[in-house]
Amino acid sequence: MEFKYVFITDGGWDRLNFSEIEDETRLYYVGITRVKKGLFLYSLKGQKNPHTKKFHKFPYIYEKMAKNSKIKGYKSGVKVSIIGMKDLFISYGGYFHKNHEIHSNLKNLNPKDRVYLEFENLKYGKVIVLKDKNQNKIGRLSNHGINRWKSVLEKEAKPVGRVLAIIQRQKEDDEDIERRKNIKANQWELPIIEVLHE
Repeated sequence: MEFKYVFITDGGWDRLNFSEIEDETRLYYVGITRVKKGLFLYSLKGQKNPHTKKFHKFPYIYEKMAKNSKIKGYKSGVKVSIIGMKDLFISYGGYFHKNHEIHSNLKNLNPKDRVYLEFENLKYGKVIVLKDKNQNKIGRLSNHGINRWKSVLEKEAKPVGRVLAIIQRQKEDDEDIERRKNIKANQWELPIIEVLHE
């Protein structure tokens, strides 16, 4: 699979352990090798990206420093974080039958749509759910995601995010055969979310 343009963002490398860095490096280079025309690698000021520092010696690399900008309605210390695959309960949509409303809610999502994070109490504990602009449930965070985001939700009532991308997940994508038996839908959408928080 190749793409005309590939954009690879930056950040969070300092939170990874050695084995995760190896996985991320592999994934980073796979992304780079899928480009047909233009590759855009982003690095954040003050972040040590273990991948981009290797590219500075090549003459065909063009570097441009973006101006600092303010985000309306937020203080200067605002953070922009991505709720990615590791943070999401990726099989969540699959546990609902294909005619369940969650599938139409997911299909109606578009990039830049607002998404809200909220706590939800279940019999076995507190989880974090994702809701669309109409307060329809569209996803849930994984245990990893709950641990990462619970302190943000405790500080801020309903952090607001927006849809960056939508990935289509297939039942066959799940390598766990036992878990796959409980999945009711053959495919479902999975939103990747960008969240602004303090």
